[in-house]
Amino acid sequence: MDHIPTVPRADELLDRAFRKASRIEVRRSSARKDTQRKIDSTITYVEVRLDRVVRSFPSFEHLHSFYLELFDLMFGVDRARHSLGAVQWAHGAIHRLRPVASKRLSAGDDPDRVRRMVYGRMASILHDIADDLLDLDRIRRMMLAAPELDFDRPIVVICGYPNVGKSTLVRRITTAEPKVAQYPFTTKEVHLGHMELAGRRVQVMDTPGLFDRPVEEMNPIERQGIAALRHIADVAVVIMDPTETCGYRWESQVRLLDLLRGWVDVPLIVVENKADSELFVRRLDDSIPLSALDSPGGELEGLLSRIAELLPPAGPHPSLAGDPAPSDR
Repeated sequence: MDHIPTVPRADELLDRAFRKASRIEVRRSSARKDTQRKIDSTITYVEVRLDRVVRSFPSFEHLHSFYLELFDLMFGVDRARHSLGAVQWAHGAIHRLRPVASKRLSAGDDPDRVRRMVYGRMASILHDIADDLLDLDRIRRMMLAAPELDFDRPIVVICGYPNVGKSTLVRRITTAEPKVAQYPFTTKEVHLGHMELAGRRVQVMDTPGLFDRPVEEMNPIERQGIAALRHIADVAVVIMDPTETCGYRWESQVRLLDLLRGWVDVPLIVVENKADSELFVRRLDDSIPLSALDSPGGELEGLLSRIAELLPPAGPHPSLAGDPAPSDR
């Protein structure tokens, strides 16, 4: 998806098409032929660029289920389809102007009047899809910001309440640089990092904070994390804060953990974070206590070893069994 070019604005398309046509050499012995050449040049320029817009977007029908749900949460897949359909309509409407102009010129209509008619109709058509072009460029930027996953490599998803230390841990063990600050809701989208583990390159995804509530009550930001857990996780790591300095009570975090155990059908590791705090008291027998901020390497190795034990065998990601492979079209 990194090949999607900038989507031009409607006025930009018109301006460039008209300027290109204006540079065509005029042969005063044949005004009708000159007009036809200008019209053909203008129509062709716009046709090619509208066609490029439509073809550059991937076919949503062939996207992996994770990307399909992620994009639906980010911008609405139906909205993208509508805008792409509008651009296709405009392409066809402008294409049909060519034979109309040719017929009128052949019938002896005034060349300047025919050219003004074609240019005016083109301007009207592009004006009709101006908002769709703007929307598609916004969608393009969001698609390019999505994590680029390798479905031949394992994926570990980090999740939990806001401000419990998810991004700090991801930054500590991987190459990722998620934005980290000491306040809730820092992470508003999924981020991807990589690490070498047991001779394999592993992808680690940082997700937005979750709350202990049903999926249907979650906002689109939370549901990005749920999409990752449901569609691509090989191992889920739930970060919890027993010090409650994250701003959320332990009981709420436990309820979320119980929900996640019901939602996720992959191995789940529980980490009790902020072990460096004087407020820290380990509360779960099956958890891994550590400080994502400054635990010594040995403590982190315990977590990494546990992840390595739970990774699936090498090979294509299990999610591909029921999904078509990601496609450029």
